[in-house]
Amino acid sequence: MRSNTHFKGAFLIFCLFLISTIAYQFPLTLDVTANKMNSLSESNRTLLSTLNKPLKVELYSTQQNIIEHVQTILSLFQKENAHIVLNLHHEPLNTLDKTRLRLETNNNLLLTYDDRKKAIDINPSKWNEQAFSNLVQHIIRAKEDWVVFLSGHGERDPLSNANQDLSELTAELKTTGINIASLNLGEIGHIPDNTKMLVIADPKIAFLPQETNQILNYVNQGGNLLWLVNPNATPHLDKLAKYLGITWQPGTILDQKSHAMGTPHPAISIMTQYPAHTVTEQLNILTVFPWARPLQYEAASKLGWQTSPLLVTNASTTLEVDPTKKAQQTPTGPFTIGIALEKNNQRIVAIGNAHFLSNASIHNYGNLQLANNLFNWLMGANFLLNTTTKPVVDLSFTQSAFTKTTLQFVFPFCLPLIYLWIGWYTKRARLQRSLAS
Repeated sequence: MRSNTHFKGAFLIFCLFLISTIAYQFPLTLDVTANKMNSLSESNRTLLSTLNKPLKVELYSTQQNIIEHVQTILSLFQKENAHIVLNLHHEPLNTLDKTRLRLETNNNLLLTYDDRKKAIDINPSKWNEQAFSNLVQHIIRAKEDWVVFLSGHGERDPLSNANQDLSELTAELKTTGINIASLNLGEIGHIPDNTKMLVIADPKIAFLPQETNQILNYVNQGGNLLWLVNPNATPHLDKLAKYLGITWQPGTILDQKSHAMGTPHPAISIMTQYPAHTVTEQLNILTVFPWARPLQYEAASKLGWQTSPLLVTNASTTLEVDPTKKAQQTPTGPFTIGIALEKNNQRIVAIGNAHFLSNASIHNYGNLQLANNLFNWLMGANFLLNTTTKPVVDLSFTQSAFTKTTLQFVFPFCLPLIYLWIGWYTKRARLQRSLAS
């Protein structure tokens, strides 16, 4: 009998040893937090899949809390890609290097990928998954590629803080390594060769013939283009529209359905669904378009363009062509306000709205995510689409009096006493049965 007991004990110990060995060799990690906040978003996993060379990360800091905070975020990325290597330096970067790299604090991060380098000061309050994702995007982009915004014709200013302008958008784009420039064709006379993408954002004044020719040459040579035109505005580039096979329709789209949902004006359209396209296939968020106009693109396919609708209003929308004529017959939707054109490796997007990218609207709903997708797709960076971080929720834990008492007394004191009592009671029962037999 005693031999059998010893055998069972040895077998139990062997099983525990085997389980612990397997657990050590094949650790299992589960993220049970709200919204999977301790796991990388799917878009960042896609981003990391493009890293095929070592990404060396050097951290210089004497503050342990910052070191631990940086390590926590980086560990999420290192789990997905072994090319990310972190080296810790528990000391400040030397003064000469800090001056050369234009760093201001004693908490610095230096990234090296291929022949590209990036150095930043760490702001602990803004250091999160998205911050490191932006750094990765920044360092893997080609340094010589530029997004050029045309100016000199009343276009939206990419550097102005006015509500109608685009500085909020371009500030976000710069954080991901996109180079931004404003170009007055009348002064410069040509579009630079390193222009990866040209933006024509709602011009108000007609282009000079030589400016129009420069734009047509750029497009004819395969240049990527984003063209935005608002209602009641003359596009001033009829030759470009003809070359692309698109027609800007007059009028403003009215969306009573969105107005019933809470928009302050019927001319503000909310998009809840999108046609199938790379730009919008994972866009499961709302976007808003104040004062949009439709366009037609049937002729584009006849000119050799591969056409795809990007933004289409709901079927209940109407088109107000002349607000002074109340008795006019109003066309009904759905209306196409955004299209994508492709030919070989060239990409062009035309949208009958510029307000959605303005400082006043860019942070409404998912407008910024759509903007990022548009720019990344037009620049050929499909792997950077939908690079957003999941919102962090439930960071605070509010304890009730019962929960606090349970955590403070039951687990550390009561449970051990209960286990001791169970052991004592079991031993006592066995002893009584032994005496009785």
